[in-house]
Amino acid sequence: MNIEIIGGGIGGLTLAATLERVGLEYSLFEQSPNLRTTGFAITIHSNALHALRSIGLEEAIRNKGNAISCLRIATPRGRVLSEMHSDMIALHRADLQATLASAVPATRLHFDARIVESEKMTWIAAAEGVHSLFRQAVVGDELPPRSAGYTAWRGMSSPGAIEIPVSMQTTAVEFWGTGMRFGIVPLLNRQVYWFAVLQEDVASQACATDSKSFLSTQFSDWQSPILDLIDTTSDDTILKTPIYDRLPIKSWYRERILLLGDAAHPMTPNLGQGGCQAIEDAVVLGYLFGACRDGRLTESSLGSCYESLRKPRVDRIVKQSYRVGMLGNLNNPLLTRIRNLAMILTPETLHQRSMRELLTFTEPFVCY
Repeated sequence: MNIEIIGGGIGGLTLAATLERVGLEYSLFEQSPNLRTTGFAITIHSNALHALRSIGLEEAIRNKGNAISCLRIATPRGRVLSEMHSDMIALHRADLQATLASAVPATRLHFDARIVESEKMTWIAAAEGVHSLFRQAVVGDELPPRSAGYTAWRGMSSPGAIEIPVSMQTTAVEFWGTGMRFGIVPLLNRQVYWFAVLQEDVASQACATDSKSFLSTQFSDWQSPILDLIDTTSDDTILKTPIYDRLPIKSWYRERILLLGDAAHPMTPNLGQGGCQAIEDAVVLGYLFGACRDGRLTESSLGSCYESLRKPRVDRIVKQSYRVGMLGNLNNPLLTRIRNLAMILTPETLHQRSMRELLTFTEPFVCY
């Protein structure tokens, strides 16, 4: 089998690591001169950790990040709306990608390389993101990405710039207000990753060169240490991005082109599952390639098998993430109060149950 992986992001590197474990020939092509590390930090939830366990990388990822055992949603003044136990690792994106790349021989990685079409007998695993050229080959003409209606700012404090109480060092918190949110995720080495979310009409008022002043004004009366986090982050390192996704598509494959990660299912970040689902895609697809090699699956049924194992689950998560974003960014004060009351009155067991399917990864039947 001749397999070419397009894109050296999380999905592409995880697929390469899986194929390496299975013992298949492949090449990975990345158009950038080195590994892409857009963004600051990422959270790897238990479902993706389980997938990484099946290719022998879970322990390495755990060793690189901060263990988060509690997910909390609170009001701007700190009143807890919901709290759930979690098994999650928060780490720098660069550390995640470096760990994945360490499982792949350097001879398999080709940088400054751009593949725009495939040879007749080559399998293409397209993992080059939301603007994937190979997605166009599978889907054809489609609508532009769908705006979620809000914009996010992301930043990271310098090591030790903010003192997080010991009791909070294993807790990730989102503060939900009216039309705005703020999230805090502790990392290793006394660093903190944070994000702010505002409705598009408010976000459009922000000056491109003075995010700190704008955000400090918007969150001026919110719970500590929000203002301190904004204040201790260098303005030129704060990343502002509009949030969008795409509606689920009819199929993830066409002939020998297979989509994974954002190339197949770009989603909003509200559940922290974008990278996690790319990892799941890659592990499942890698083991299916192995099953073809061993004669347990025909190459003609590879695409349909991959799609049946992955697409229904991911389509649900894309929709669920979009709904959570709408709920978190309600812009009506009355609806916000109703939302908060409903969350307070919902037992923790129900919150946990609602997340159980999301955070459960089922290993493919072809795992080695």
